[in-house]
Amino acid sequence: MYIEVPHQLFTNKNTNAMDVVTYVALRIIANNNNECSPSHKQIAIISRLGFSTVKKSVRKLLDNGFLEIEKHRDESGRNFPHTYSFKDL
Repeated sequence: MYIEVPHQLFTNKNTNAMDVVTYVALRIIANNNNECSPSHKQIAIISRLGFSTVKKSVRKLLDNGFLEIEKHRDESGRNFPHTYSFKDL
């Protein structure tokens, strides 16, 4: 399997190796439309990173423009796994 990782992820001063691993885990999960809806727990299992590390890395990937997010909630406001998509860089 070949996974594209943008070089900006390596050269961005705000990202680290854990963020790269998280990005690769999300790419592994992604469908043909470059979207995925894993929980943080699922990302942690695939990446072999801790839950809190994954949460921080996902936030940094969003804040630094590597991912976009579509949030999902039911009528009562309960969170469901969000849909992540990869931004074209």
